[in-house]
Amino acid sequence: MPFIVLDYRKMVGWVNKIRENNKLDKRLTNSELDIEKHWTGLKMKLYFCRISELFRSMTKEQLLGEIPKFRMKLADSYKNEADQKRSLAASYLLGICMKEHGVSLSEKADVTNAGKLFFPYLDGFYVNLSHADDFAVCACDEAEIGVDVEGIRAYKEKLFFKIASEKEIAQMDEIVNQDEKDIFFTRWWTRKESAVKLTGIGIAGLLDKDKKTTEIFTKEFQPCENCFLSVSSYHNAFCEKITMISHCSDACS
Repeated sequence: MPFIVLDYRKMVGWVNKIRENNKLDKRLTNSELDIEKHWTGLKMKLYFCRISELFRSMTKEQLLGEIPKFRMKLADSYKNEADQKRSLAASYLLGICMKEHGVSLSEKADVTNAGKLFFPYLDGFYVNLSHADDFAVCACDEAEIGVDVEGIRAYKEKLFFKIASEKEIAQMDEIVNQDEKDIFFTRWWTRKESAVKLTGIGIAGLLDKDKKTTEIFTKEFQPCENCFLSVSSYHNAFCEKITMISHCSDACS
């Protein structure tokens, strides 16, 4: 006799849609279904690309056919062509992530008050996007996640001293070479920014000693020689490598 394998993430979504259609306030959660914490089988994953390489291999029209429906108009909202390409590249990575995890590109999405993207009818599927310079990344996990990617940027002393901890300032003071200061600053910034994107409380909230926050874990990657990426989570079960979508230069690993 054949058996049926249920996708519980979608089952939760279906029930929530029924509840919404019947104007029921309370949404169903996986805990109400008494489902194992890791029932989705979804593990943290990072999708990365160099934007220039992506656009050498695909046209804008081709990319538009591979991105989530709710991101269609976003790229065109940018007046600057470089910003349009960054947005489209991040959307393309999100599309790959969604399809790989069995999520329709037509799935409804929304944003929180803090601007965080989420899927109201999917339980246990969280994503976060980042793009800067020639780089884009999409992070996904079964729990809240924050990610930031940056090309090496110039050290901004005033900003650093305003936000950095005493330990971080001491570490920076030990660096003499300007290029090394730029690298340290970039790595430091991606770690802070990914934590901010995870929590949604802003830099000020992270620095507020009186504000109780859940412990944050952060892992750093260097996908290319001139690029750093940090991902933050409330757990420390990080992925070991990045999924490269477009072919980077020899400097990428």
